[in-house]
Amino acid sequence: MKKLMFFVMVLVLSVLSLSAAQDRVLDTTSENFKTIISLSGEDITVSQALTLLADKADVNLIQGEETKNKRITADFSDITIKDALDLVIRATDLSYQVLDNAILVTSPEKIDRHIGLSTLVYDLQYARAEKVKAMLSDITKQIQVDEVGNRLIYKADPKIAKEIERILARVDRPAQQVLFKAKILEVGYNNQGRYGIDWGKLSNYSTTIKEGAFQDWGTWEQDEETGKWTFTYSADANPFRNLGGDKSGSDFFESRPNGWGSETTSAFNNVWHRVIGQEYLLSLDFKMADADATVLAEPRIGTLNNSEAYVHVGDIIPYTVTKVVEGTKKQDIQKEKVGIKLKIKPIINEENDITVAVETEVSSIFDWRGPNNDIPWIKTRNAKTNIRVRDGQTIEIGGMLMEDETITVNKLPLLGQIPYLGYLFQHHVRTKKKTELIIQITPHILIDGEVITEDNLDLIEEEFIEE
Repeated sequence: MKKLMFFVMVLVLSVLSLSAAQDRVLDTTSENFKTIISLSGEDITVSQALTLLADKADVNLIQGEETKNKRITADFSDITIKDALDLVIRATDLSYQVLDNAILVTSPEKIDRHIGLSTLVYDLQYARAEKVKAMLSDITKQIQVDEVGNRLIYKADPKIAKEIERILARVDRPAQQVLFKAKILEVGYNNQGRYGIDWGKLSNYSTTIKEGAFQDWGTWEQDEETGKWTFTYSADANPFRNLGGDKSGSDFFESRPNGWGSETTSAFNNVWHRVIGQEYLLSLDFKMADADATVLAEPRIGTLNNSEAYVHVGDIIPYTVTKVVEGTKKQDIQKEKVGIKLKIKPIINEENDITVAVETEVSSIFDWRGPNNDIPWIKTRNAKTNIRVRDGQTIEIGGMLMEDETITVNKLPLLGQIPYLGYLFQHHVRTKKKTELIIQITPHILIDGEVITEDNLDLIEEEFIEE
């Protein structure tokens, strides 16, 4: 009778334990496997390591005989039980499967034979199948790609299949888009030096140089108190009458010019007074031009998150290069891109900040070199940077300076070519131009489903201005 009662009690306890275990269905994402542990063991059997992990996770463990013959040395610190289990299994070429309330650990062949592999198909909506296959290569090797349908075909047991589905659910999402509004400016500072007589500006005025008696254009007078010299034209010779008034030469000079005056030869006197009548349109002049800015390009381009956008505004210059191969001359056609190149790659962060990788280049042909002057000498300014900005915040890159110097010579035909004396009939303009390249880039995150059109480009531009 006592034996019968004991058997009934054991049966009741077994049923209760089984019922409680069935209520707790395990998988590798449950809280049991998220516990942080530290474990150290040298030259221990895999069975011993798995037993320790199962005890820590408070789960049942079923081991095949393969675990008794394999030995490992493990030293884990601050790691989850799930990660520790995966490392032990991979290090020993074993496999495991979660079955309801227990973990089965044995060889991969037995897992496949008893649990079975399923062939699954996953249709990707947004992600590219080739990239996803490479991403899953550490989880399973039995995976194929259908490029036409952009789908994955793979074999996996229920545990691996569930892990793959979880990863694909996070990866196969529509990528956010970023619209970039860029402006590339070149600010120039001209320093122009002009010297010589610009004879071209005399074309609208007749000047006669002749021998003969001196013509009385007026008189110079010096104030005894101030020492100031003034020149007064005679009534018939005043050249300012054609300009709408009877101005005095004293409006232009506070003192008598050195070496110039009524004693000057009649010929030079004639020229000089005519020059003054044109109000400094010729003779020696030194002039500083104001700084100016030119918009080289103003592209607007959209790209997917973590994808590169590329813009090239300019020309492709072909040229030939002669090479000698085994005594034979061969000509290769080379191509060089000049103009404006812009590469942009955005990465959107969780807080909707944007990390932007920018690479820009502005190039132009400076000269032609080579035996036949057919190889381009290219000047280049480039910048490369990574920066994090807010949505709608403008990035500005500057400080890329360049200085060019040009000399322009205008001269009278024949007379301007006379050695030494010809300088009197030439007008030189020496220009030193310093330019600074400034790049402004403003990113804007597009809302899911928002398409880049002419209409919303205008709206986005208004948002940029308001911000």
